[in-house]
Amino acid sequence: MPFLAALPVSVRNIFSCAISRATPLIFVVVLAPIAGCQKAPAEKHEPIRLVRTVTVAAGPLQRQLSFAGQVQARYATSLGFRVGGKLQSRDVEVGSQVQAGQVLARLETADLNLSVQAAQADVRSAEADRGLAALNFRRYDELRKKALISQLDFDRQRALLSAVTERAVAARARLTQAQNQVQYATLRADAAGVVTAINVEVGQLVAAGQPVLALDRSAEREVRIGVPEQQRDALRQAQSIVIRLWSKPEHGYAGRLREVAPSADALTRTYTAKIAVTNADADMQPGMTAQVLVDLPVQVGQISLPLSVLYTKSAQAHVWVVDPVKFTVKLVPVETAGLAGDQVIIRSGLHAGDIVVSAGANLLVPGQVVKLADSTP
Repeated sequence: MPFLAALPVSVRNIFSCAISRATPLIFVVVLAPIAGCQKAPAEKHEPIRLVRTVTVAAGPLQRQLSFAGQVQARYATSLGFRVGGKLQSRDVEVGSQVQAGQVLARLETADLNLSVQAAQADVRSAEADRGLAALNFRRYDELRKKALISQLDFDRQRALLSAVTERAVAARARLTQAQNQVQYATLRADAAGVVTAINVEVGQLVAAGQPVLALDRSAEREVRIGVPEQQRDALRQAQSIVIRLWSKPEHGYAGRLREVAPSADALTRTYTAKIAVTNADADMQPGMTAQVLVDLPVQVGQISLPLSVLYTKSAQAHVWVVDPVKFTVKLVPVETAGLAGDQVIIRSGLHAGDIVVSAGANLLVPGQVVKLADSTP
């Protein structure tokens, strides 16, 4: 300030100190009115969202379920020898097509042939004993008629003949059994089919009843699928079942539900269902992958909407419903009743004529104004 320059140095220092201490107060007083003149921030509004909608309409609904499955033979048999021994030969490989009665494998029969020879010797010995006993019995009968022997001696000879005759019958049975054992050393297919597994090799010792190979019979085919718990009852009401092979999608096979497992699989938690194929041909082989399409009865008065309308909140299914007058949205809880292809069936919560958001639901908040995609600006 100019007037300070004319004052003595000591006085000038006192004024400078006083002015410097009062400066903050002056700024506070000056800035307070300025701060009070600022305007309050404007209220924030959600932008108008462009959404796609569908109008609820109840009508007849044709539901179809789809399952992935695997083709299998209805009858799969593990074949084995009825006697033990050393495997001499094997005439088939995995994948071999066999006919009923065809030879599959053989065991060595040297010991079995010796058993047959021993049984034949027993039969000859028993027949000889029976012949001698029969001759003695006739002699005793003549003596009894002449009263030269007692009745007791005659009865004893008759009992001896009966016992020898029974031993001869037993010997013949053992011979037949030994001969059967030789036949059992040859493993034959009991039905036409495909060899799916081989468990032994030539030279290996095989026990009686041990599985040697697996045979899938070609007489009947079926497709096994896993059915979720909520679709088990619907599957039993199927009107028609069509099976399509992934390798031959243009051809449809007719199916029939044969059985549904009473308990769920421990790993997949699904119920195994077996679909019998009524018109299987040579192109349908075990192990192929198939798609099973199940047509369910037509249901009247059902509401079905695209899956995109669902908005899940706290594990409860909701949809956004548009007010047709204010064009604002509200979140409405709904109860679903399963799927029909790419549609969800709404059991309750909506009525015919409701406008439901089908695209853009994740960007909405309750009460937000929306603009329909097919409306004019």
